[in-house]
Amino acid sequence: MKNPWEKLLNLLEEEKQAIIAGDVERLLECVKEKEELLKEPRLKTAPLNQDLRQRIVALTKHNEMLLKAGLAFIEEAYRFFSRQVTPKVGYGRRGTLKSGRGDFLNLEA
Repeated sequence: MKNPWEKLLNLLEEEKQAIIAGDVERLLECVKEKEELLKEPRLKTAPLNQDLRQRIVALTKHNEMLLKAGLAFIEEAYRFFSRQVTPKVGYGRRGTLKSGRGDFLNLEA
């Protein structure tokens, strides 16, 4: 049977590919598999050499960086599209059109 640390490294590599591809379903599967693997009692007794440890740490940090970059992109895209879709015309308390605010966004253009 494969060393659970090697299995974790392979899972982290698969997770990286899912992040890069934007495959959210596969990413969630990887997270679930990783959770299950980290709960395994064999993990505490399995040998972990320095090279394997460094590769796991590096890949974990790399995946975290990719996720943070992806989330930052989504947040910025959300802000951008929110500004584009926000109506440019406002109404007062009595339902009167406020002047000088521009036009509604034309979604057909």
